[in-house]
Amino acid sequence: MRDYYSLFHLTKELQVLKDSILIECFTQERNVLTLQFYNGLEIETLQFSSEPSFEALFLRRNFAKARANFKNIFPELLGKKCSKVFLVESERIITFDFSDYELWFVLFGGSKTNAFVLDKYETILNSFLKPKEFENKRIQEILASKVPKKIKTVYEYLVQETHFSKEFSEFLCKEYKLDCDVELTNMSEFDRNSLFKQINKIVEKVKNTNKFYLYFYNHKYFISFINLSQIECIAEFNSISDAIFSCYIKSLRYKKFKERYSQLKKYLESEFEYLRKLIEETSRLENIEQNIKKYQIYADLLISQPNLNLKGLTEIEIIDTAGNSVKIPLKPELNLQKNAENYYNKVKKLRTNLLNSTKIDEMTKAKFERVKTAIDKLLKIQNYLEIESFEEEFSDLFEQIDKKEETKEIAVKFRRYEIDDGAIIFVGRNAKNNEELTFGFASPNDYWFHTRTVEGSHCVLKYSKGKEPPKHIIEKCAQIAAYFSKARNSDYVPVIYTQRKYIRKPKKAETGTVVVMREEVIFVEPKAPETLAKGAKN
Repeated sequence: MRDYYSLFHLTKELQVLKDSILIECFTQERNVLTLQFYNGLEIETLQFSSEPSFEALFLRRNFAKARANFKNIFPELLGKKCSKVFLVESERIITFDFSDYELWFVLFGGSKTNAFVLDKYETILNSFLKPKEFENKRIQEILASKVPKKIKTVYEYLVQETHFSKEFSEFLCKEYKLDCDVELTNMSEFDRNSLFKQINKIVEKVKNTNKFYLYFYNHKYFISFINLSQIECIAEFNSISDAIFSCYIKSLRYKKFKERYSQLKKYLESEFEYLRKLIEETSRLENIEQNIKKYQIYADLLISQPNLNLKGLTEIEIIDTAGNSVKIPLKPELNLQKNAENYYNKVKKLRTNLLNSTKIDEMTKAKFERVKTAIDKLLKIQNYLEIESFEEEFSDLFEQIDKKEETKEIAVKFRRYEIDDGAIIFVGRNAKNNEELTFGFASPNDYWFHTRTVEGSHCVLKYSKGKEPPKHIIEKCAQIAAYFSKARNSDYVPVIYTQRKYIRKPKKAETGTVVVMREEVIFVEPKAPETLAKGAKN
């Protein structure tokens, strides 16, 4: 979208803006600049993207400006007439001449892509990105001087000398049966001259074309200036702007699917590991149940023996009520009664472990197999556009993933402080925000903090390590709650804390008002979160 010949043809199309007046220049989305020109009859829209990997410049059809949430850019150019549009020779720079000013679109890629307003002395007056960094600098100071690379192969010649894109150069070699990897120095003078003549013909064909083709190769969309027979064409255009715009939109969409692929992969792998551990735990629980039965039998048989003081044995064989012989391991330092008590204690501990554990059901096992199938299928995806149909097929597995993303978005609304590993406190900003924090964001078992009898922010602690946070974390949270209250300057402040499930909102009460049904009170000194927090985001 920013290769030299796309800009070469784009400059031809941009001549429609010559003698037009720039009437609007604004941004309404990140890294995208929109300019609107009026020629006395109609408005033409030019769009510039400086988004890394999506750098582009094109005329945009059917564009509608947002009614709000936009920012005006380059006020010095508004009302000025564009007298000339040209491409800087052998550069990816398109320049608009406004008499006293010049507008440069520099499409070098990454952080080097920007739009600059220059005076007639080529001093930067303003820039789209980082204006303070570039103001009053000469444009030549920021345009990196090119260090010529030594050209060895035919492919390198096409990329560096003729300014073709890498993808286009690769397919040109296939189309015209050129050996990409052959070194120019290894060719005879005759073959080399023949090659250069052939390449010059291709360059002329590229310059004079009025057809543009969109292709997809190696996870990337690219524009070609000739119809390539080695690869399937996605679309054909009569306008380079239309080709660039289509390439731009499809590339953004592909990026979105690529990011979604990574998100789904991470989620599925996490679910797989979680379910795998559950199944292992179930297997362990089955062993526990078997041991409980076995140790109970050992203990009962031992306690039924006539001589409970007998000791010094490592094993004893006893006939049970069914007539079966049972061999029981013993601790020789203990008598039979103590060995029996030892087995009873083991049974008690194992039963406690069993009560604290949860066996998984057949549905969980089935989900594990489905997650495994989904991962296998996901890893076989070659084109990220296939994600849509993949999500439809396994939609039952992804119900929770979007809910987690929504929770992350909501969390941004509140002050956030990480006060310890696994402990994050969220602080409300106002009455409405407090209510959203408490009743929209907090989970029932999260801990809730607020100053007693004093107005202040609602504070919610999310603690991932265990059910009940330790005292030092409770104290830090209380200090933060006291700090974000009207008692900030007091020496000691009473702060109540409880779990969110014990908080309710009275009917017809004012926004932010709550009733606490169960509470603990702690007296603390108010402290700024920066002095307590591990990391802070405001």
